[in-house]
Formats: sequence, C-alpha cells, structure tokens
Amino acid sequence: MPTKKYVYDKLVLFLLSVLIFLTLAVIISILLRVGSGQGISDYYIEYRQGPHHSPGGDFSPTGSIWAMLNFIWFALVATVTTTVLSIKAYKIKREISVIVLAFGVLLVFLALIVSNVLLGHR
Repeated sequence: MPTKKYVYDKLVLFLLSVLIFLTLAVIISILLRVGSGQGISDYYIEYRQGPHHSPGGDFSPTGSIWAMLNFIWFALVATVTTTVLSIKAYKIKREISVIVLAFGVLLVFLALIVSNVLLGHR
C-alpha cells in the first residue's frame, strides 16, 4: 500500500509541513494587511517597468481587494494540487513526488514574496 509509505516518509512529511506553513503564512499575511487597510480601495496588483527604466519602476493601482485575495486562492489551489499530484506520483516513484512537492513549496513561497511586496507599496 503506497499511501501508507507516503505518510511515513520523513522528507515528504517535511515538504508537506513547509508547504502548509507557507500557505498559512500567505493567508494570514494577506488577511492581516488587507484588514488593516482602513478604507483603501485600490491595491497595487502589478509592477511594470517604467518608460525611462527607472530602478523604482511603476506600480499600477488598478486592482480591488478581490485582486489581492486571489493570492490566497492561488496558494490554496497550488497546495491542494501539489499534494494530490505528489500522492499519485509516489505510487510511480518517490523522487518524482519529492520534486513535485519542492516545486509546490517554491510556488507558494513566490506567492508570499510577491503579495508582500505588492501590499508593502500601497
């Protein structure tokens, strides 16, 4: 039964723990920062390089609160999808499962970084 081996694999459990921790960090970070917005209706949701290639660039305030909440949705979908793919890949080969989990950790970590940068410039 490969699922039982999956649950007892230490590396897989470590990566799953990191993935869940980062997902919770994304959710809490965004909800706390958006909740303390106090009437802010426009959020920076994108970064564009300025026409003069200034090092600061150009943050465009074109999104609402729902655009920022999409980062939470992305983190949850990435976590669930990565976990399901990892369980299915473990039946084939353990290394594939570990690589899938590592890419999931990378995706959620990048979502955490990008959401914090965008919320930091409001």
